[in-house]
Amino acid sequence: MINVDIILPAYNSGKYIEETLNSIIDQSFTNWNLIVIDDASTDNTANLIKKYLEDKRIRLIKIKKNKGAGFCRNFCLRHAQSKYVAFIDSDDIWSKNKLKEQVKFMDDND
Repeated sequence: MINVDIILPAYNSGKYIEETLNSIIDQSFTNWNLIVIDDASTDNTANLIKKYLEDKRIRLIKIKKNKGAGFCRNFCLRHAQSKYVAFIDSDDIWSKNKLKEQVKFMDDND
């Protein structure tokens, strides 16, 4: 069973999205799925994300009309099936042990 579903809303994030995705892929904790929701971007965001879809842990959802990050997070929450959910914005970068440390803390502290 997957422990963490990561939700990543993206809108016109071509400038940053690859660094964000790489920081997720490079996590020391690897038992995760990533749901990226492209919020009707008009730049190259979706094409950049598509390069990462060979990793079966990553899924892309595209919506046709911009709805905002809140809508995207809530939409993806309905698809989450893991014990934990983590949110990341398309211009954020995680430290290598972020998920490992957070999952350990949550497991240790119920």
